[in-house]
Amino acid sequence: MSLDDFPMEKYIIHAEKVAKPPKYLNETVSYDVDGAKLYPLFWPDGASHYGLNDSQQAAFRAALTQEIAVIQGPPGTGKTFIGLKIAQTLLKNRTIWHERGPILVICYTNHALDQFLEGIMPFTKDLLRIGGRSKNENLNKYNLRNSKVQRKSEAFYQIYRELKICLGKLKSIDNEFENILNYDGIIDFSSFDVLPHYRNSPFRHIAKEDITSWLLAEVNGDGEETDTMLPTLNVALPMISKTVPKSSKTDSDDEINSEFDDREQEADIIEIEGDVANLVPLITLREIQLKIYQLKCKLEEFIQTPLGVIRESLEGDNIRERLFQLYQTYDYLQNLVRVDFRIHLYRKNVLENFLMRLRNLNKYRHCSNPDMDPRLMNPDDRWALYSMWLQQYLQYLGRKRKQKKYKIYSEQRDIEDVKIMRENLVVGMTTTGAARLRASLEALRSPIVIVEEAAEVLESHIVTALTVRCQHLILIGDHKQLKPSTANYKIATQYGLEVSLFERMVNNDLQCYTLDVQHRMKPKICNLIRPTIYPHLLDHTSVMRRPSIQGVVPDLFFIDHKYPEELCDNSSKKNIHEAKYLINLAKYLILNGYESDNITILAAYLGQMFEMQRERKKNDMLLANVRIAVLDNYQGEESDIILLSLVRNNSDNKIGFLKIENRVCVALSRARNGLYIMGNMDMLCNNSSLWRDVKKTLEAENALGKSLELRCSIHDTITEVECEDDFAKVPEGGCTLKCGTELSCGHICNNVCHIQDRDHNIYKCYEHCGRRLCDKTETHICKKKCFEECGPCDYPVTHMLPCGHEATIPCHIDPLDHKCSTLVSTTLECNHVANRPCYIPTEDFPCPHPCDNRVEQCGHACTRLCHVKDDPDHLQYKCQKPCVKSRLGCTSLKEPHVCRRRCFEECEPCTVDVKKKRTLCPHVYKVPCNSDVDEIVCEKPCKTLLPCNHICKKKCFETCGPCSIKVEKNIPACGHKTKLSCFETPERKHCNKQCNQTLPCGHGCTNKCSQPCTAKCLHMKDCDLMSPCGHNVKKISCYENCNNYDLILLKYCTAPCGVKLKCDHICKGTCGACFQGRIHQRCGEKCGVYLVCNHECPIPCREACKPCEKNCTYRCDHSVCKKKCGEICVKCAEQCPRKCVHQACKKKCGDICSVGPCEEPCPKSLQCGHPCIGFCNDRCPRKCRICDNDEVSEIFFGTEDDEDARFVELQDCKHILESTGMENWLNQGDEIQMKVCPKCKASVVNTQRYSDYVKRAIIDINNIKQRLIGSHKQNEERRERLLEQVAFIQEKSNKLLGMTHLRNSIKKIEGRLQSSKQVSLKSGKSNRVKQPIDGIVLQALTSKIQLLRYLLDVCCMPENIFMSPEMKAQITFILDTLVRDEDQITVQEIEDIELEINRLRRIVEIHPRLLPKYATDTVTVWV
Repeated sequence: MSLDDFPMEKYIIHAEKVAKPPKYLNETVSYDVDGAKLYPLFWPDGASHYGLNDSQQAAFRAALTQEIAVIQGPPGTGKTFIGLKIAQTLLKNRTIWHERGPILVICYTNHALDQFLEGIMPFTKDLLRIGGRSKNENLNKYNLRNSKVQRKSEAFYQIYRELKICLGKLKSIDNEFENILNYDGIIDFSSFDVLPHYRNSPFRHIAKEDITSWLLAEVNGDGEETDTMLPTLNVALPMISKTVPKSSKTDSDDEINSEFDDREQEADIIEIEGDVANLVPLITLREIQLKIYQLKCKLEEFIQTPLGVIRESLEGDNIRERLFQLYQTYDYLQNLVRVDFRIHLYRKNVLENFLMRLRNLNKYRHCSNPDMDPRLMNPDDRWALYSMWLQQYLQYLGRKRKQKKYKIYSEQRDIEDVKIMRENLVVGMTTTGAARLRASLEALRSPIVIVEEAAEVLESHIVTALTVRCQHLILIGDHKQLKPSTANYKIATQYGLEVSLFERMVNNDLQCYTLDVQHRMKPKICNLIRPTIYPHLLDHTSVMRRPSIQGVVPDLFFIDHKYPEELCDNSSKKNIHEAKYLINLAKYLILNGYESDNITILAAYLGQMFEMQRERKKNDMLLANVRIAVLDNYQGEESDIILLSLVRNNSDNKIGFLKIENRVCVALSRARNGLYIMGNMDMLCNNSSLWRDVKKTLEAENALGKSLELRCSIHDTITEVECEDDFAKVPEGGCTLKCGTELSCGHICNNVCHIQDRDHNIYKCYEHCGRRLCDKTETHICKKKCFEECGPCDYPVTHMLPCGHEATIPCHIDPLDHKCSTLVSTTLECNHVANRPCYIPTEDFPCPHPCDNRVEQCGHACTRLCHVKDDPDHLQYKCQKPCVKSRLGCTSLKEPHVCRRRCFEECEPCTVDVKKKRTLCPHVYKVPCNSDVDEIVCEKPCKTLLPCNHICKKKCFETCGPCSIKVEKNIPACGHKTKLSCFETPERKHCNKQCNQTLPCGHGCTNKCSQPCTAKCLHMKDCDLMSPCGHNVKKISCYENCNNYDLILLKYCTAPCGVKLKCDHICKGTCGACFQGRIHQRCGEKCGVYLVCNHECPIPCREACKPCEKNCTYRCDHSVCKKKCGEICVKCAEQCPRKCVHQACKKKCGDICSVGPCEEPCPKSLQCGHPCIGFCNDRCPRKCRICDNDEVSEIFFGTEDDEDARFVELQDCKHILESTGMENWLNQGDEIQMKVCPKCKASVVNTQRYSDYVKRAIIDINNIKQRLIGSHKQNEERRERLLEQVAFIQEKSNKLLGMTHLRNSIKKIEGRLQSSKQVSLKSGKSNRVKQPIDGIVLQALTSKIQLLRYLLDVCCMPENIFMSPEMKAQITFILDTLVRDEDQITVQEIEDIELEINRLRRIVEIHPRLLPKYATDTVTVWV
């Protein structure tokens, strides 16, 4: 925003004092105001509208006729009312301004915004509320979130639908997180199918009930656990390679609209990489509780039946046993699943190793190693395995969440939102929303901005909300109430941030219109702020008729006390006495008939508010709706009765912000009818003149004292309450006298005096009733309490029943309706004799005897009671006893395996592991009993004897082939012996020994026996031939001896070169090896230069110094650097260990410390008992000033014998040095290198006291390493530039014919650069990227490319039309030297090659003169 575009800049920046009309007003514009037509620029004097008083009318006029209006509204003067009338008038005349945009209403709080917009609703329905924190239900339909529905473009809805799906998937994952962390049960193992360890384990194919039994084996107490647990395990093992089942997908659309439309709570949209399955339980505590409840109900049902005792004795034992097992399971499971599952992870490494072996063992079912069997794991390991998978599953869910910016959605949404805003007449938002939606406000282009509570808003917030289109600004507030709040009090006061735009306009003498008639407070309450704060504030006639407070003598009172305040954990303050007193006072007022909504308790401090909320919980039913608020959050609100806690009461005589006039103004001006304040008046007056004025006002009203007078409205007694305990005198809101009111029942109310329920409609009389219950006799009277219903007459009366039996029954029951329960011996249809109740017919009475018929299907005895009328032949009976048959498919003849299921169930397959011998081979396998061992692919070693008498080395299932055992055989062709496979025939090609043949020259062959004999004998023979270089050649190869060419003699010249190289060393090569001084051999001397890390360079002189390859010696208290010394060290991010009782460093370990090393002496004592000679927080030196005086006081720096000398033991070399001298030593010199011990020159790296020196040196050294090696980005850019140069050279070389060697050399350099790129891309995927090519190598390749370009320029010279043999030889000679080392080239080599290229240039220049000589054997070069 530029100065020219700054809204209202002439008032805000240039501080003009006279406000002009808005730009949209001119002399012809007329307004309809309260039914009257007037011209705003010619407003008539004395005009009155809407029943406004004079001050309101002046403010109303200014707001409509000035482009900036400042309206001050003291408490209760109707700031909001006048603001609504201004808005009503503007809306009624909207044709004048609306084409430019809607009215923008800005408020500091959501409560104020809701209140203002609700007041506008009667004037227009075209209003919009921005933000989702509204608590006003009437405004819900005007909220932006609801206004968006079905008003968006198709492009927006396409993005919106995609984000709904993403949010639904996110909700699914979050729900699963919550379920797992709060789960009371065992999760189905199928959820772990996404984990690699689980997928490759046998658990994936085991039935759910068997996994449950496996986990609960300890509580089940199965004695045959190791043999019978997990019966499906062995069946599942061959199926390990089956396809992993896909998890079911879930999607949720819950609350998607509120999640996306709430702009104030909207966050980044989450993109989910995959879906997760719903959480499925194996067993839960809830299920077990339900089963226990069902069994207990069944047991009670048996007992309550007429024959319950008999039936309970028969079946009760079974139920009790099952109940006992369920209780055990519940307790066991509860102790495990309700404890953080991570406690089991102490066995994590053991379990991971176990799973790894289990996964790799494809033939697990044949292994007899007990360590590999899950069934033999102890209970702790089983639960640890489950817990580890559960944690890995949580980590898997965590990885499924991936953040993605929603920029496209946000931009599209903002465009659509602005369209909706512009369709309305009024748009309301908080200052926070306005600052956040700056871009939308620019597009909205509101011409009129109304700011409520403007004096409480930061100036920057209001300015941010204004745009260049703003023509009319109305500020409504009160700068004498709360100021804007900032995070830093010091900055706010020093730089004026607490001064609002409203107050600054007033300070700049811009006309401020103050409302002067208050409609809120009783006059005596208003006198507290008049005239001290508002000298001209008047009372409206309506406040004279405010009612007195029921049950309290004064309407205004200050309870003065000396009870001290306390400090809260958050540095806030609280006063427990005030909290308890005011809570009891609020309770008393409610007992006197006040609604809780009419009472508000205000606290000056946040800690006091929390303390009073804790006190309220003791009377939560009565005080639930009483509002307790902190003072700063209550501006702009009011209540019938205000209970104010000032909190401050201390021996320091400090009152904090209670001395600030603005806060005191708000505190004293919230009450309409009654105000009761608690505090220390003397301390307040000592710190503030304002409170001294308040005290005078209170004393004039007789409203200051140590106790508050309460009046009983029934007995008119007065009770003084000074502390919390005094409220016990008014327990029901009256007094301590007895009520004594006569009740409708004739008794007297015995309760203590109570204000509520004066008609005693709720009261319960506890006197004895005494009413007559029936007409049969006068002795049957009610014995209940008076308030209870008498009910029918229950006195016992004896009658003779029609059946002839005598029975005693309640008086109100007719004997004819009574069921006789006398037991009668009866012979039943089943011929059993039983005692039945008289009222039950014989045919309806169930026989209580147990069934004595044997079940034909299985032979077991029936467990039911006699049932001759219900399935007498047991055709539908399900026998619950254990099965006694063999399992299905059992092949055990010696001892069949008995089925473990119940008798009525189908027998289970026999899966018990047994050893079986195969019929196809002699091997034995451990397999399930019901399986055929011959169906297994036998992978054991074959035992067949081959014709060569060797045992076959193949697997048993493989066909025996030729014998592959290695044996020693004699080769007939050469007589040597060699090892071959048994089936192979020995030949000379198999021999790798030295050939024993003699060449024609008489020398032996130097090749291997399997190779052809050498054609050129390289054996060196003595000779004495003169070389063209002037030296005698003493040795020459055998095959070249007969060819006395100069080039051959030059090659074999062994005379020392002796030339001084560029490195100042003497060349150690020979005349022939150095090509007669043209290309010297590389220097082999040791470099010996000390690197910046203080290590000696180990590489030969011929190579450029490289980064140090030794291990880095830097370490700290937390970790050790594992890189090479030449690599850049990573800073330690842990907290710095420099910490003692005197000081502590606040920075990270790898940063320069915020404090120096502690200079205090070490308080510890050595083993000898003498004091330590070191410093606090340092490691104690091993030497003692007394015991080792000679060593300690040995003069080195010259300060060792000082009395106050302190010593430091270097941890790198263990030398003990005086600290002052060592500091001076370390501060010497400014060269970049590691600091060293002055005695032994060892690097000082690990001594914590001098860590800052080490860190500074490492920072400097890392910078040098970075420049030398180069960053990955720099090297990549340089490599790309070199590839471009290589491409240019390659293109240029393609124009030359017969230059294959040159092109190959170029391709070799290009390949090195290309391979560097590939390695870089691959290494970029790893966690630790190692630089594949550094700046040193790139520099060498740059030099080579420059030499190639120089060489290519010579080859392309115009004179070089024909290529002579000398030219070819020279080019080959240069290229061989150039590429003999892939990554290096020395300065000596560069100089030698440049000389050889110059030699080639001269050859090319003189070549035309020799053209006739070579015309017959040259080729055309330039095309």
